[in-house]
Amino acid sequence: MSKFAVAAAVTFILAGCSSGVGTPTRLAKGANGGIWTSRPASEVQACINQIAPSTSVGTRYEVTENDTSKTIYPTTVSVFNADSESNSTTVKVVESCTIPRN
Repeated sequence: MSKFAVAAAVTFILAGCSSGVGTPTRLAKGANGGIWTSRPASEVQACINQIAPSTSVGTRYEVTENDTSKTIYPTTVSVFNADSESNSTTVKVVESCTIPRN
């Protein structure tokens, strides 16, 4: 297969993957990290409010409800860490609060 054919095929595949619904939203400006989840934003926020005040000194979480006609994930959680020492706690909070419930 020629280089042109390979490049054209890759471009076509990537264009199909990146157009329309299915791409995650951007994280909030200034966020150090984040995650997208299928859990409703209200559930995620309630979970973070319950866990975070006692475990995440110096970390702030911003939960955003997304328009599902434009993105596959209904909720985005942006994380703002004040220092790197809170990273393991942040991972625990985000994992606990964003894993979909069965």
